[in-house]
Amino acid sequence: MLGSFFSIAPIFAVIALGWLTVRIGLIKETTGNGVADFVFVIAMPLMLFRTMATVELPASPPWAFWLSYYLGMAAVWTIVTTIARTRFGRNAQESGIIGFAVGQSNIVLLGIPLVLRVFGDEGRVPLFLLVAINLPLTMSIATFLVETAEAGESRLLSIIRKLCINPILIGIAAGMVYRQFGIPLPEIAATSLKFIADAAAPCALFATGTALSRYSLKGGDTQLLSIVVALKLLVFPLFVFLLTTKVFGLPPIWAAVATVLAGTPSGVNAYLLAERYKLGMGVTSGAVAVSTVLSLVTTTFWLWLMTA
Repeated sequence: MLGSFFSIAPIFAVIALGWLTVRIGLIKETTGNGVADFVFVIAMPLMLFRTMATVELPASPPWAFWLSYYLGMAAVWTIVTTIARTRFGRNAQESGIIGFAVGQSNIVLLGIPLVLRVFGDEGRVPLFLLVAINLPLTMSIATFLVETAEAGESRLLSIIRKLCINPILIGIAAGMVYRQFGIPLPEIAATSLKFIADAAAPCALFATGTALSRYSLKGGDTQLLSIVVALKLLVFPLFVFLLTTKVFGLPPIWAAVATVLAGTPSGVNAYLLAERYKLGMGVTSGAVAVSTVLSLVTTTFWLWLMTA
């Protein structure tokens, strides 16, 4: 387990550095926002383009892999939504948003650097096959649940339009289209893309740290927040671990990637959705902050379990 800790410690050290530089005023929070924009709009899309254009993909869709992850996600999302409604008296909209905080993992900013560092090239295929469908699937589900919980016209078409212009999804789609032509990347383009791709992971981690300075526990229900964080960091990856290893019998590297990604902390999209509807902001904000901090311990455990 100590080896697992040391393998991911540098990742969390960069996150801590980003948080510290903002807290002591060494850089402005807006600077961190600029780094995050670079990651989201430029670096990650180009890295995903390069990967999807060059990586060897399986001959058929990995249904067992996807089912393992998303059945686990559906289970914890349903559990926390039900608890928020029946035990804590939250309405259907707010319960759906809080459930989203459990289902939405920080795959892009934390999951990608983590998997690439720990599993290297072996983890690229399952990693990017999950990244390719995670954002459109989870955002569509969350929006549908929130919008259909109230009277009025659904905004699903608006969300679909936003997904179509999402840089991450554009990078994935462009890489897959380029791949279909079977044209090798020119050396200059390949080298340039590698330079930018190499910057994506550390910049993403640093941006994650700077963003933590804006999240707090203010306005959150401590008991409900504890349930959300426990389901996110422990129960979600446990379900995925059991599904990948005991039900579907996936190859070890695929099972490990799915489990580790399920165990990453709550993603910022949950808080952004809460902020848009002005519901559940305290719980989702606290979930992002607390799960990110505690994930150093829980991620160490899941890595140790999957590599033991």
